Amino acid sequence: MIIKMNNKNIFSTTHLHLAVILSMYYPLEAVDRSNKDKAKFLFRHKNGLDEIVQSFWKQELQVEPVAFFQQIKIVKSRLYE
Repeated sequence: MIIKMNNKNIFSTTHLHLAVILSMYYPLEAVDRSNKDKAKFLFRHKNGLDEIVQSFWKQELQVEPVAFFQQIKIVKSRLYE
């Protein structure tokens, strides 16, 4: 989902693993915890982001496994800080 925030296009997702993949390529701008049941991971919408999201959902994306699992730890630490 793309939203407008402070005149910037922001991509948001509640899917942890998609957020992990995106954070390997783009900085995680913020984690919105306003809904107590689901956090939203927010990324500035930049060129190439849509293609990564599509590749993720089509199961075509390939990443280095160790880097992926290390990135999960980083994103979870942002989620729970």
